[in-house]
Order: sequence, then C-alpha cells, then structure tokens
Amino acid sequence: MVATLLFVALGVWLLKRFTGYALYVLASLALIVERGNLSSGVRYVVVLFPAFFLLGEAMKRSRAVDRLYTMAGLLGLAVLTSWFAVGRWVG
Repeated sequence: MVATLLFVALGVWLLKRFTGYALYVLASLALIVERGNLSSGVRYVVVLFPAFFLLGEAMKRSRAVDRLYTMAGLLGLAVLTSWFAVGRWVG
C-alpha cells in the first residue's frame, strides 16, 4: 500500500512536467486500485518507469534523498534475503 501511495504522489507530481507520462502512471495505478487488493501493489508499480525519472532527479538534487533511497533499498534487500534464507515466503 505504501508503494502505491508513493507512486500516486509521483504521478501527481508528474502532471506538472510530463502530462502524457503522468496519465500513463495514474491510469495504471487506477487499474491496480480498482482490483481492490493492494497486497501485490509493489509488483505492479515497478513497471511505472516515468515515476523513476522523478526519483532520479530528486536523488541528483539532494544527497539526503539519495542516501534515504539507498538505505531503504538496502534494508529491503536485507529483510527479503533473510526471509528467503530461512524459508519464509517472500511474497
């Protein structure tokens, strides 16, 4: 759910700069939300590439955002790897 909300915010932010890309992101998110189950939302938002343009720009401008994004990714990697190592279902 957090990933879906993050990408909704990025889609709205995209409206100011790239309308076509924003419509793609928001329409894709509408399909995800319409399903009614956000438990697999991360799988679906990964392909919303225009939102990553904004994340890249934010990381380029601010070292704090870059560090935060990197640490969140490393934390996620550690958690999912440890779950896999003990045989827990990672989905």
